[in-house]
Amino acid sequence: GRYAGFIVNEWLFAADGRYLGWVDSRQQVWKADGYFLGEIVEQHYVLRRSNGVAPVRQTPRVPPVPAEPPSPPAARTNRLPRPGWIDPLEDLLRLPNQEELIGIWQQDHQQVELNADGEFVWTVSPTQNITGRWELRGPLLFLRRWQSEGALEAVPGYRIIEFNGDEVLLRWLAPDQRTLPFWLRRVGRNSDAF
Repeated sequence: GRYAGFIVNEWLFAADGRYLGWVDSRQQVWKADGYFLGEIVEQHYVLRRSNGVAPVRQTPRVPPVPAEPPSPPAARTNRLPRPGWIDPLEDLLRLPNQEELIGIWQQDHQQVELNADGEFVWTVSPTQNITGRWELRGPLLFLRRWQSEGALEAVPGYRIIEFNGDEVLLRWLAPDQRTLPFWLRRVGRNSDAF
């Protein structure tokens, strides 16, 4: 397929430097959430057998410091996967657009409602809601809380690692710490989404 990313040491990154997962010593590739993605084939391709049984999920690893993307390789002809194999990176690299994120998302007991007008409500507990504005910029999702004086708080964003329509894997881009990715799962669509 097309150029999709690069590996630095054992870490797998998208072409834009987004952390995707890691490669183990057996050349098996694991997604950031610890699920099997595929295997390295012919040194440059990640493929997965279409009828293969996925290995047991691995414990997610703390993401590395983001790597600076190298220059893309010279243009080459896109190749179709071998018969009986699929390209697992096609779905993994898909990023949402703004409309696809509108809705109600849940992680454990917390809920985030992203509205079409750019407002959000984050229900942290039955007695605590955080409100503000949300914005999607490429692979980054920003949730900025309203402060008491009516200004928006400047906060680190969340990097979108994976999106499949009903789930989004995010990692908080805290400036002073490395954080594990977490899933938000869609539990509903807003009535103002249509």
